[in-house]
Amino acid sequence: MVPRKIDLGEALAAVGALLLVVGLFLEWFDGASAWEAFESLDLVLLLGALTVLAAVAGAFDWLGARTLAPLGLTLLLVVVVQLVEPPPAVGEGELGTGAWLGLAGAALVLLGGALRIASISVTVNVGGKDARRRVDAVDRRERAERPPDPPIGRAEGRSTDPAGAVRFGAETDEPTQAFTPVDDPPA
Repeated sequence: MVPRKIDLGEALAAVGALLLVVGLFLEWFDGASAWEAFESLDLVLLLGALTVLAAVAGAFDWLGARTLAPLGLTLLLVVVVQLVEPPPAVGEGELGTGAWLGLAGAALVLLGGALRIASISVTVNVGGKDARRRVDAVDRRERAERPPDPPIGRAEGRSTDPAGAVRFGAETDEPTQAFTPVDDPPA
């Protein structure tokens, strides 16, 4: 089976989006989830996370993976602003697990977008060992019983490049052919 190329940035962005969605349902501020604490930003965060997942899955042609970095930056800014300035309904309470998961998820989406722009990827072999037959004309793998190739530039102990041998200080007993210029074609 052919190794499958998995983009590390897209994988991180997808994990971050899933963390953000899970975090929306957990406690953000003293007993209040994001659905209870935020008026409309909970929907913005959910829509952003779903958009990231759609971009990673390639669901829309117009929504490429290069949109991950701007989406990640937007999600991270929304989460950070809400953590620094909590909604008036919750006051100045302690931050809950959902807030930290949301922050980590948004940061992972941004990191994944940055890695995607940098084109960093990981190759994962998702199949077993290749069970194809070896065909000498096609297979480029070395066989153990094949004799080693002669050294480059040597055939049966003699130099095949006398000019190169002289150039590097070695002597050669092979005759060389004189250079003959090509006549210019008549104009």
